[in-house]
Amino acid sequence: DQSPHQLAKAKEKEPLKECKIIEGDAEDLPFPTDYAHRYVSAGSIEYWPDPQRGVKEAYRVLKIGGKACIIGPVYPTFWLSRFFADMWMLFPKEEEYIE
Repeated sequence: DQSPHQLAKAKEKEPLKECKIIEGDAEDLPFPTDYAHRYVSAGSIEYWPDPQRGVKEAYRVLKIGGKACIIGPVYPTFWLSRFFADMWMLFPKEEEYIE
């Protein structure tokens, strides 16, 4: 993520305590070429100034045979789906986006 505010919030979440949180730009990733087996970007591609450049960066950092998953804004509208998304996928509450 490139938002220090959101990174701080992520570090506070218990399910993410074991994760290494890194600040960076999706269009200029802070990793060497052929670095990762997996690449996941959720809910950010719509904010990238040049999405094609970000996708190329994902490809650059992936090892041969690596897998990428890029997810756009898909916050569910059905109440039961929202409940499970909030419980399991750690979507921020609306007021957290405003802070």
